[in-house]
Amino acid sequence: MNESRTRLLLGLGLLLLGILFLLQNLGVLENLAALVWFFVFAIAGLVFLGVYVSNRQHWWAIIPGFALLGIGLLIGLSTLFPAWGGVYGGAIFMGALAAAFLIIFALHRENWWALIPGGVLLTIAVVIVADQVFTGDLAGAIMMLGLAATFAILSVIRTPEGRMSWALIPAGVLLVIGLIILLPTLAWMVWVFALLMILAGGYLIFRSLPRAE
Repeated sequence: MNESRTRLLLGLGLLLLGILFLLQNLGVLENLAALVWFFVFAIAGLVFLGVYVSNRQHWWAIIPGFALLGIGLLIGLSTLFPAWGGVYGGAIFMGALAAAFLIIFALHRENWWALIPGGVLLTIAVVIVADQVFTGDLAGAIMMLGLAATFAILSVIRTPEGRMSWALIPAGVLLVIGLIILLPTLAWMVWVFALLMILAGGYLIFRSLPRAE
């Protein structure tokens, strides 16, 4: 990162901190320390992303960049909206990490491996939210199906090493496990599945009966 850009980021950081302290002294803001840490982590994350923007070969900087932004966002959310931060904070942080790996995969296809941690972390983020919304074993089913989707996508994309057809094996296994977990949690699907089997069986029996001449 060049010197002028470093001075710009440092100046913006000092400006924001000064405004925060001023608002705190005026009684406008509470929990100043938490907001300061929010800006510290956010600025640190932007610095790492600036390292990548200045040199695209430093793709590794995307990971700490998004991780620090995720921590900053988590602190800010927990400070301003404590109820939301406590429930969805983990999902936000996992989503930020997932975004880092998925961006690396999208911009640098030679790093195809980044799709795996990206898909896993994104699935965990969805599971954290689903666990707060749904009851039963639906979160476990979503975990298995999300992992299956990750490997399924990996099996069809083009990489410098060619297609990763081996990924279909874990995708299929995880899909079956996910469906086994999912079906008991959705009782209406069991009824629909049973009725479809009855209708299909009745249709086959009807077609096999001899027709009157």
